[in-house]
Amino acid sequence: MTAPTPADIAALLTAAGWSAYRAAKLIGIEPRSMQRAVAGDTVLGAPAWRLLQVIASQAARDALPPPV
Repeated sequence: MTAPTPADIAALLTAAGWSAYRAAKLIGIEPRSMQRAVAGDTVLGAPAWRLLQVIASQAARDALPPPV
């Protein structure tokens, strides 16, 4: 798995409706690290990226209405 681009990170945050601060707190990293990754000043590591994707996916499933 490769590290995400800043555009990848920004797209996921936008889709999830999260700020960089919220996303950082959800995956246990410093908010400034997430802000720097979104700005392209640093790379968000593959494990952190994958965790962010998993949490976003779970949040999306939780937002669905219950089955009938």
